[in-house]
Amino acid sequence: MNYLWNLPSLKRPGLTGKVTEGWAWSGVITIQNGYPITITDLGGSVFCGGSGCSGNGVISTANFCPGMWIPDVATHGSIQQRVTSGLTGGPGYFNAKAQGVFCAVPTVPGAGNAGTMFGNAPGGILLGPGQNNWDMSIAKTTRIRESQSVQFRAEFFNAFNHPQFSLPNPSLSSGTPGQITGTSVSPRIIQFALKYLF
Repeated sequence: MNYLWNLPSLKRPGLTGKVTEGWAWSGVITIQNGYPITITDLGGSVFCGGSGCSGNGVISTANFCPGMWIPDVATHGSIQQRVTSGLTGGPGYFNAKAQGVFCAVPTVPGAGNAGTMFGNAPGGILLGPGQNNWDMSIAKTTRIRESQSVQFRAEFFNAFNHPQFSLPNPSLSSGTPGQITGTSVSPRIIQFALKYLF
């Protein structure tokens, strides 16, 4: 959502009018859910043809352990707690094999150790971190002459300095499943601008 509010002025003569008129407040607000996450397992997937079955290296969706399903995937707590958990040895953003939610993908009978089936977890079973970002600007336009004015702007990107986290590592085959190690939006940035309009 974007907005622009031209603040009302007092319409006073002299210096008071110059100070109180020409103010505007504008911005862009982004509030949204996170992107769907498909949890994967490199240990799964196989092609079976006329000559038998063999592993093909294709990434498979994860495989739920017996009795586990989608409600068991997400960990609990604030986003900051879930990020900290993943970086300090805990499960992180979602539960993985160590928490007993996901198991190894079952093998294909007769295919040997290399042959496995695809996991039973659907795609997009979890939403990543959402976004709550506010960019705003305050501008003051001061008229100098009939067709000339000076505008001073203060612009704030991620004005409230909310951390906006990137997606967690979705791979159960990695050493860091469920970990979030980055952000998707920069920390607060403030910049100033001065324009001469004629």
